[in-house]
Amino acid sequence: MNKVFRIILLFFIINFNLYSQVKVLRFEQINTKDGLPQNSVQSIVQDKYGFMWFSSFASISRYDGYKFTNYHANPDDPKALLSRGIYNIALDSAENVWIAFFDSSIICKYNYETDDFTRYARHAVPFYIIRRLDRLRSLVSNQTNIRDGIYWRFSENKLYKIDRNTGNTYSYCAIFPIEINVSPSCMYFDKFGIIWFGTGKQGVFKANTNVKPFYSYYLSQDNCENLINSEIRAFVDDEYGNLYIGTLNEGIIKINRKTRSINFIVNNPKNKNSLINNSIRKLYFDKYGYLWIGTKGGLDRYDIKHNKFYHYITDLRQPTQKYWVYEIMEDHNGDLWIGTFGGIARYDRKNDVFIWNDPNITLLSRRVTTIIEDSNYNLWIGTQGGGITCLKRTELIDRFVSTHYINIPDDTTSISSNRVFSIVESKDGYLWVATEYGFNKFDPKTGKFLRFNQKNGLPNEMIYGILLDNNNNLWLSHRFGLTNFNTQTNEMNNYTEQDGLQGNEFSENAFYKSPYTGSIFRRS
Repeated sequence: MNKVFRIILLFFIINFNLYSQVKVLRFEQINTKDGLPQNSVQSIVQDKYGFMWFSSFASISRYDGYKFTNYHANPDDPKALLSRGIYNIALDSAENVWIAFFDSSIICKYNYETDDFTRYARHAVPFYIIRRLDRLRSLVSNQTNIRDGIYWRFSENKLYKIDRNTGNTYSYCAIFPIEINVSPSCMYFDKFGIIWFGTGKQGVFKANTNVKPFYSYYLSQDNCENLINSEIRAFVDDEYGNLYIGTLNEGIIKINRKTRSINFIVNNPKNKNSLINNSIRKLYFDKYGYLWIGTKGGLDRYDIKHNKFYHYITDLRQPTQKYWVYEIMEDHNGDLWIGTFGGIARYDRKNDVFIWNDPNITLLSRRVTTIIEDSNYNLWIGTQGGGITCLKRTELIDRFVSTHYINIPDDTTSISSNRVFSIVESKDGYLWVATEYGFNKFDPKTGKFLRFNQKNGLPNEMIYGILLDNNNNLWLSHRFGLTNFNTQTNEMNNYTEQDGLQGNEFSENAFYKSPYTGSIFRRS
């Protein structure tokens, strides 16, 4: 089964050491659609003002980070470029831009004051500038200039940072938005820590080399082609350091982080002792060491030690869609609760059956997306279409007093949407609720909601996942990346592909915080 997958791993534990933890540099493409006159780029420099200069066979371009200013040849205009046959560009000691040509001994210098060029005979140009123009063109195209003793080299989809000061070499996997057809025609490492790639037909690519808080997960430390790259729907890890990854349609990947081995847990129609369904929605380890697997085809209890599967069809009275298991939660008594598109059920361990809780009595919507138990042992149920419901316990284990919280038009202290994806409780007793219209801070004492949306700094309001880190701050996943929210100051910090994420759009339910390490896993 030759599948590849991708995850994002956010580290909050510094000494959490994984063999497959690999730094990634994600490149952004800039081409003619962005204003570059040609997709063929032969040389790159950065001037004293921070502008990037690109040369092609027909013109040169100045880039300010937003738009291009293109300079074309006109042999009849003494203030213009002499020829379209541009050979190279280089900087002098004052970081002025000089241009050499294939078909002429004339050298042009750019004038910042007048935004034009002055032409010089080759013998009138300082010799060191001539040497730079000639030398830079002859350098290997897969290596950058040296800056502060550091340069970068590109080979087989990997970037190598070579530090001449220390003698150390660091490797990064290079991720491009499209497939690179050829090796780079030139590379440049600018003063802001940006690597620039020029190509023969695909324009320019750039990546920020500054340290970012995100790491990517690989099946192999040595091969960047094995980046985990598919629809991830669930995570869980066990006490032995194994990581289990649930996928949309390909079953479960088990990664042993000690032996570096990879195993696939999948459905085999010819083997009853196999996964019930390959479409995974939830993974959970209970206190007895069983792995519970929620799928679109029912529920599995997997005895890992004896490699034994126990299958459960969650409610035979309901249509097939109601078998979808979206949530699995263990309460303070060790009772297991599951949430499906047909309501909730409690697992009776003694009789190995599920006790169904009538959704017509307890919920406003059967479609359960999340279940948590708060510090007072109340159950909170998030649904699609019915808001959230608080189930207060009674003397009978399966009898509750229900309180519903739904969106009320024109009442800004009500929940922002009845479509709920995730709920967490912070240490101060507040509930944080992820919805399709931002997230909410709920005070159980007052029954009031405080809404957070784009007006407060969110780049996107479709909040798929919400997790609490060890600092009591929130991590929110949505369609435009990640947001870190300080629960004390309400300050938001947003992260996108430019900050090291492998993609901006996150998947529903693909988030997990390890109880063993504190690490947060998310899939983009």
